[in-house]
Amino acid sequence: MNELLRQEQEGAYEVSLKVDREKERQRQRRKERTRERLIREIPTEPQLIDTNATHVVIRLPNGRRLERRFLKTESMRSLYDFVFCNNDSPLNFIIRTNIPTRDLSGHSPQLEDFLVDDNWTTLEESGVGHKEMLYIKELYN
Repeated sequence: MNELLRQEQEGAYEVSLKVDREKERQRQRRKERTRERLIREIPTEPQLIDTNATHVVIRLPNGRRLERRFLKTESMRSLYDFVFCNNDSPLNFIIRTNIPTRDLSGHSPQLEDFLVDDNWTTLEESGVGHKEMLYIKELYN
């Protein structure tokens, strides 16, 4: 009797594990499709001598650094897209300054509805300076 119960539990566990793996595989596929779409929308990097450009260094939660220039007039969405399109980026995050600590406007791309949100401020309006060190804070659901 105990053996039969154990076999049933193991079978149910295997089914559940298979379902979870399939969900994760689909989520990864959606994430990759979203990244592929967004990477095409990131504006080209301005020239080093462009006075309207800002240079940002971004520290990811795993310690990796990203560096890039953006025009100050570009939207925060461009910055979030750039971070999201990096393979080491968390799926859900916010961008923060360190001292003083404050969250910059915006949010990480959402796999389903990100493209409908057009209410973005520019980097300049968000207080991003000429050179900026920013940090990614992963948000857990």
